[in-house]
Amino acid sequence: MATVNGDAIGNILVGTNLGDNLFGFSGDDILAGGLGDDALEGGSGNDVLGGGDGDDRLDGGPGFDVMVGGNGDDIYIVDNVEDVVVETDFNGGSDTIISSVDHQLGDHFEGIVLSGNGNLDASGNSLDNGLVGNSGRNQMFGLGGDDSFLASAGDDRMDGGTGIDTVDYTMMNTTITLRAAGEIHKDGLGVDRVTDVEVIAGAAGRNNQINASTSLGSPVFVNVNLSEETLRVNGIPGVEAQLLTVRNFVDVVGTSQNDLITGNALANNLSGGTGNDFIDGAGGDDILNGDAGADSLFGGQGSDILFGGLGSDLLVGGNGDDTLLGYGLYPRVRLTPSWVAVVATSLPWEMPPMVDIILPL
Repeated sequence: MATVNGDAIGNILVGTNLGDNLFGFSGDDILAGGLGDDALEGGSGNDVLGGGDGDDRLDGGPGFDVMVGGNGDDIYIVDNVEDVVVETDFNGGSDTIISSVDHQLGDHFEGIVLSGNGNLDASGNSLDNGLVGNSGRNQMFGLGGDDSFLASAGDDRMDGGTGIDTVDYTMMNTTITLRAAGEIHKDGLGVDRVTDVEVIAGAAGRNNQINASTSLGSPVFVNVNLSEETLRVNGIPGVEAQLLTVRNFVDVVGTSQNDLITGNALANNLSGGTGNDFIDGAGGDDILNGDAGADSLFGGQGSDILFGGLGSDLLVGGNGDDTLLGYGLYPRVRLTPSWVAVVATSLPWEMPPMVDIILPL
């Protein structure tokens, strides 16, 4: 490995077949890396950097720089909108730009990372791109390909374009709430707006929520199955239906229409909203709330709490020690000898079989 330093005059620095460190410092420099994994830094001035083969890091520094990669997985540092970056590896590699200015990926680049805390924009290309924001207000566009957006703090807009695109919140390790019109609230760290994406992934171990109560209008209703990680939004004007993959979500709030909501193995909090809803807790110790309407609530596995809400509701406890709470009109309660339940109602009614306690509301 060789380390070669330039001076205040424009230099021509050429590396070896090993991994080299070439520093141009002042002046308009030409740096050529060679065959190894090289680090090239132009310094001030308008520099030309060529990485050659290997996994290279190219940083032009201040000035209007030209950076050309080659074979291998290269990293380019862009700090000026006039910088020119060219990737000549047509046959593979994963090449990434780290940019402190607005930037659109050219051909053969796979990733872009926005640095600093400025309000920056980034765009991908026709490949499967990875786009990473910073702490500022970003606008990121995937364009073609199956793109992945790694979310960060700030009020960001992410548009996947064509392909199967993902917005990933796992690295933020914060609770998110998915609302109508693609709004994602990040627990005080900003509100994102996502469009043309097919997968939304929250951080594991957080009570991430799908809240459809602020839906786009009265025709909209949802089918949510947390076990299958699917969210289908129905009745969108001009679209009819949209299907999303939703990972690591725990809680759901439905719309004002008739929703179908199914939990997963975690302890879910599932609310139907107004409308005649069907809610199945599946596994876990769940809280199910039908709210208004004639709802059907099924606890499934675990020790569940079922609130019928207003209307004539069907409450089915399932396995485990369940609590069934009706209100208003008589709820219908379905039990088997293996279930133990506590039932509450606002009206007097007869003790159903296998119900231990009736509590007045």
